[in-house]
Amino acid sequence: MFKPAGWVFGAVVVVLCGCGNQRPHDFYDFDFGKPVDYPQLIFRSSTILVGTVRSVVCIQNGVPARRQPELLLDQMRVSLDVENVLRGNVRQSRLEFDFFTYSLSNKGGYTGPGRYRVEAGERRIFFLTWDDGVYRSAADVRGDYSLRVWSGLHRNFVRSEPPDEENFFHSDSAGVGNDIATILLQLGEDYSREAMIGWLEMQQYVASVVSGRVRTAGLLRQLAANSAELELSAAACLILAGQFPGQDACLAKYAEDQLLPAELRRKVREMVAGRDERKLNVIRWAKRHPVFGGFIAGSKMTPFPDSVAGLQAELTLMLDDSDREMRLLACEGLRQLAEPEPRCQAGGRW
Repeated sequence: MFKPAGWVFGAVVVVLCGCGNQRPHDFYDFDFGKPVDYPQLIFRSSTILVGTVRSVVCIQNGVPARRQPELLLDQMRVSLDVENVLRGNVRQSRLEFDFFTYSLSNKGGYTGPGRYRVEAGERRIFFLTWDDGVYRSAADVRGDYSLRVWSGLHRNFVRSEPPDEENFFHSDSAGVGNDIATILLQLGEDYSREAMIGWLEMQQYVASVVSGRVRTAGLLRQLAANSAELELSAAACLILAGQFPGQDACLAKYAEDQLLPAELRRKVREMVAGRDERKLNVIRWAKRHPVFGGFIAGSKMTPFPDSVAGLQAELTLMLDDSDREMRLLACEGLRQLAEPEPRCQAGGRW
């Protein structure tokens, strides 16, 4: 586990909230409709940063929501050390923000999705907005709208999005999405090996959503090539081979590695054994269906593409396959999508 530098966190989460001024507060209506996904969360955030939590304090208990007064909320305040700013013009090294959570004072208890959860000592990516003179989580109450970071401290990280808080709505969010993926999957200082392995599936899913499958595959390849981290690199290889078309070249490296734990080596061998059958299923399916039917979806890879851009990404990944027939299928698909690919000019012989 990482060791926070510069301070020893003796901070605690305060369980009992103060009475305070029980002024009604707005809650965010979209929290009670369709859940907010990561692209929406990025779009709604004027500030996105990575920080390590110093304390979480309940400052008001049982506050009635202004638009739904029968709903009682607890107002929580988080203090954190700022490590990386991915969006916004935050310059201070320490920041506080508020979020609202469903109060236990509500009768009948809570049966909805997991609430916003954050504890002292955790390193997370936070999505914030400026509301009534304070920073506030861009979404709260019903969801865990922050991202746990297990990859350590990314010192001197260079952000992609320009520090122009006034114009963040004009951004297409691609740059900050790429930065989030990098923070989640690229190893920094004092990373947690065990947690990276345990949460790698979830982290790559988030990275794929905010940054795209092609770029996420590149970050996973970096992890898979890390000879200093055998188990972590093997775990990255398994995800690449199982969920990203054309990305199974790393398997041969681990199938007979006696230094790999037996269970992990077994999973690698099973993946190798099923490789030909998986590819044959994709080939058979593709020959029966037109490219716009989404033949990659037939390979049971997740998340399967639901758009032309998503299909293009899967076909681009297939160009890395060792099987020439798979590469030719990818080239044909890209041709039908009118997406020129220089490698296809070689007839799949690269």
